[in-house]
Amino acid sequence: MKKEIVVLILEDEQLSRKHILYELQAMSEYNFTIYEASDILTAKSLLIKHRPELLLLDIQIKSNISFELLEDLPFSDFQVIFITAYDYYALKAIKFSAIDYILKPVQSQEFQQAIRHAVEEMEKNNFYNKLKMEHFKDTFDKQEESIIIHSSKGTFKAYYHEILYLQSDSNYTHIYFVNRQPVLVAKTLKFYAELLKENFIRTHQSYLVNKTHIEKIISNKQKCVVRIINGVEIPISSRMRHIINNLLV
Repeated sequence: MKKEIVVLILEDEQLSRKHILYELQAMSEYNFTIYEASDILTAKSLLIKHRPELLLLDIQIKSNISFELLEDLPFSDFQVIFITAYDYYALKAIKFSAIDYILKPVQSQEFQQAIRHAVEEMEKNNFYNKLKMEHFKDTFDKQEESIIIHSSKGTFKAYYHEILYLQSDSNYTHIYFVNRQPVLVAKTLKFYAELLKENFIRTHQSYLVNKTHIEKIISNKQKCVVRIINGVEIPISSRMRHIINNLLV
């Protein structure tokens, strides 16, 4: 049986909304349950009531923009694809961790690729959730330290054990979680390295890794990395190789 995937379409132009609906229904390999909205308030109501896993959002909605909707939500456990006629919102879309950014008119092949990518990310998140439950079932009570994160998606508390790793992006930092979409915050990696120094390792100038999520160190002629519980491999600088080996003994 096909797994149900709940989708919300936010589009104020009826013809565009019908076209997106048609494209979804043509992807018969998936079992979509689809909700439609033509304004921000209706979209927010549907989001809270049905908790869709995939949002297909136009950006310019009458006198509003759909970024306002995302900023106002108390949760972010969904994938976002923006579908718009404007290319100048692309950078901001990245800051909202959009899985894709499609320019109108929508092309079937591009649309289908974006949907498949989103579904793959959903499946990964489900897998990470299982890993999380297994990994922390015996130690959860011991790891209740947390930080407050202020991101473009809102302000929330994250426990240390929920954070996989952090990656520098100039004056910003990407934070990756066990069971939450990544967020981009307007703080440097150096800031977090000082804040989290008891629980995290600076494997590289651009990476800060949660020690409890490291599975192994891989060091050979081809690469030197730490592998964490979700299979991601994070580089180790030559300067940090010896230090990390000692810390993880």
